[in-house]
Amino acid sequence: GNLENSTEKEQEIIITVEDKENKFEKIKEEIKDIKLITLIEEQDENKTYKIEVLENKDIRKDIFEKCSKENISILEMKKQQKTLKNMSLFVLFRLFA
Repeated sequence: GNLENSTEKEQEIIITVEDKENKFEKIKEEIKDIKLITLIEEQDENKTYKIEVLENKDIRKDIFEKCSKENISILEMKKQQKTLKNMSLFVLFRLFA
């Protein structure tokens, strides 16, 4: 159906930053195509976030510019497609694991 088409396009960016002053989550307000930022892992000043992006926008350049403005070092950034099917399987797996 229609929902599936819009979901197919969603993508996630997994990013690891060195963020001494905890400014990274502020970036969400500045980039309108970000739907959600979730902290996945934290080791000292290095934090790994999952960024959920609306539609099929490539916001890596925006993120790069905002980070450099805020003195946040990007250590790693990778983009991955997200589909509804994978997500529901993952949720079920989490429920029953």
